[in-house]
This record gives sequence, C-alpha cells and structure tokens, in this order.
Amino acid sequence: MTFALDRLPPHDTEAEESVVAACLVDPGRIPVVANVLPDGRMFYHERCCHAFDAILRVYVREGAEAVNQVTVAHDLAARDQLELVGGQTWFGEIIRRLTTSSGAEYYAGIVRESARRRSLLTIGSAAQQAAYREDEDVETAADRLVESLTTIGRSPAGNRGMSAVDILDRGGLEAAMYRRMNEPRTLLGMSTGFPSLDFYLSGLQRGLVYVVAAETSVGKSLLAHNLVHHMADQHRFMVVTSEMGARAVGSRLLHLHAGFDGWAVRARGWATPEEHAAMEAAKAWFERLGENLYVLEGRLSVSTIRMEARAYRSRGGLCVLVIDHMDHIRVPFRKNSNRAEDIEEINAELHALAVELDCAVIAVSHMNRNTQADRMGRLKGGSSKEQDADVVMFISPVQFDPTLGVFVPIPTTEALRRRGQDGHQTVEIDVAKNREGVTGPLYMTMSWNLGGRYIDGESGQEALL
Repeated sequence: MTFALDRLPPHDTEAEESVVAACLVDPGRIPVVANVLPDGRMFYHERCCHAFDAILRVYVREGAEAVNQVTVAHDLAARDQLELVGGQTWFGEIIRRLTTSSGAEYYAGIVRESARRRSLLTIGSAAQQAAYREDEDVETAADRLVESLTTIGRSPAGNRGMSAVDILDRGGLEAAMYRRMNEPRTLLGMSTGFPSLDFYLSGLQRGLVYVVAAETSVGKSLLAHNLVHHMADQHRFMVVTSEMGARAVGSRLLHLHAGFDGWAVRARGWATPEEHAAMEAAKAWFERLGENLYVLEGRLSVSTIRMEARAYRSRGGLCVLVIDHMDHIRVPFRKNSNRAEDIEEINAELHALAVELDCAVIAVSHMNRNTQADRMGRLKGGSSKEQDADVVMFISPVQFDPTLGVFVPIPTTEALRRRGQDGHQTVEIDVAKNREGVTGPLYMTMSWNLGGRYIDGESGQEALL
C-alpha cells in the first residue's frame, strides 16, 4: 500500500478564511464556532491558525464586544505573529470576500472534517513506521493506533464541559434531589437488587468507579456476577473477563438463576427433575437477556476495552461495565516502566472511561497477602486505586461470635473448608470508601448450594434453612 505523496493534505482554504472573517465581523458567533473548533490547531494554513487563536484570546480576555481587526492585530503583534498572517491587509481581504457570517458554524464543520482527514493520513504513516519497529510488540502498537483512530471520531469539544442547563437535563440532578427529599428511599442510581448495598451506595451510579477487592477465592468475581444476575433484566451490561471466559461466565449466571450447584451435579453424574426444570427456566431467562449482556474475554488493554464498549453502546446503550480483573489489564510496552505506574495509568483511564461512556464501572481487584498493612495498603497497585476509585468495597469471610456479639474475621483457608462442608459462608462487605454516600460494613450469605448466590442480611440464613 502506498500513499499519494504528490497530493496536498485535505484542507479547504475558503472555509478556513471564512471562519476567521465571520468571527471578526460577528463576534457573537465565536462561542458556536469554538464549540466545533476548540483552538487553531485544526486549521491547515498557519495564518488562519494564528489568527483564530488570537481571536479566542481577545474574546476570553475582553469579551465579544472587544473583538475586531484592530484588537486581534494588536494581540498578534505582541507575539510577533502579525507578519505571519499578512498584517491587517489580509484581514481586510478575507472580510471583503465574506458573503455572510451566518455560515460560520457550517464552515467550521468543514475545517474540522478536513483536520480529521489529515489525522487519518498521520495515523496511516504511523502504522507504517510501527511495522518496522522492533522495540514494541504488535499488539501494543495496534492498541495505540486504534486509540488514535477512535480519538478522531470524538467531538473536539465533547469533553470540554456542560452548561448548568445541560447538567440538569443530562444528569437529572434537580429531579433526583426532589425525589430524595420527598421519598428518602428513592435511589440516585440503578438498584443492585440488594437492599443493604443500595442503602450504602444509593444504587450503582453512572460515571463512578466501584472497586471490589478481596483475597483469592473469597467471592469478589461472584459478587459482580450476582449484580449482573440481579440487574441485567433492566440494564445493559458489558463484562470483561480475563480468567473465566465467556462460556464460564454464562454457566455461572445460569446456575445462579437456577439456584443449584453445577459442580455437585457434575460430580453426582445426574440431575433431579427439579434441577432440570430449574435449568430450563434459567436458559429461558438467559435468552431473554439478549443484547443486555455482552461478554468480552481476554487480557485486554484499556484502549481495546474502550473501543468495544463504544461499539456496544452504539447498539443500544451501556449501563454497567464490569472489569474482572483490573489487575489483568494490559498496558502499552514502555521501557523503564514499573507496575505501580502502570496501575496508576489504568486507574485514571478507567475513571475517564466511566465518565466518557456515562456508565458505572465495577473493577474487581486482588489484595496482597501482606497482613502488616491495612486493607487499603493491601490493594494491588497500592494507594492509586483507592485515590481514583469513587467507591472501594472489601469482601472478607466472617463468623458470628456470640460471646462478643459481633462478626469476626476468619482465615480464608478456614472459610473455604467450611464452604465445602456447609455449602455457604457469611461474608462482610465493607464499604471502606464512598464519595457519594455512607461507609461501613454489611453482611451477606454466599451460598454455593444455591449456585453461588449472595443473599442479603438475615434473609440469607432463612433461605438456607
């Protein structure tokens, strides 16, 4: 494949000059134009780039009424850029050629589209160079190029902010506030299906990152799957799994719904009529989920997850993104990098992803076995996970001590032994950090006899009797 190097990069001189002239003639259109072109970097011609940036500077500094040929020329002269644009003579020429300022936004769109096409050429050239680099693996290079491609598709002003009206309209803040004043039990977010968890979190809220941490085999992935089971009827989920695979996730959800232990049935070699009927009902439920559940498997980069999540959202929306586990997310190859820096980058990108996609992100995380540190310190990746997360929840096995009248922790090995004997285990879910609500412990029963279900509060014990 070859590029047509004998052709000029995509651009439209008339559109660029019309944008500059329209802003000088009718400064009231500058906010509309700036929403399409945040700065001068999207202009092909250097003079238009400098002139547009000068217009924005004068506008921000002194207001729309101060923007004219003279003030913009003074700003450029102060930066030794006036001669680069051709002086005030050029301003006069493009203003005379301008037929109407009403097309400013239209011309700005042409300038933006040409800039995006030039970016495609740049990425194409970068792809050719990447093919010959030996200090970077192919997957990393591909992820980097994919991220560049997806960036082209974003509105340049898409993340610049929202007006007060936009915030109220998009976030429904006013309505939510009054609902909670008049109906205190109304949730701000999506119900988890667990009343005690909803009490602490007020439901899963879009734009927030929820870190669920525990030692190996305690039940952190299982909690995430329970949330899918409870919520996927009403909300669209994308699950990124790095350990189980899509079929294994499907099998777990089926047994959660059916309410029996699939491993026990396999070990037994036969199923009861009741188990057959329950599994058929579970299959019917799973089929009804349809596009409400999308499972992506593998140890993927954030850029790949972002691309897949955008594509999924475009087909009907995205409510909750589950990352199981966040510790398995791939990062681009970099010389002299360390894991702490990698984790910090992943955390920041997941938070940006939650905001960009307007979804809740549940990130499952391992804990180190260092018993000398507190639980926040035992998070793999350290303090950066705690700092970037909106909510941090720790899961640990416990037992009730009648002498003390409280739940006390038990070793994970002991919990696994008891689970094997009894088929269930009481766990503490400690909401250790919560930017949007209260913190503290809550208790659930985790039952393998019921397919791995988490059961809320005292009702859990009743369900097992």
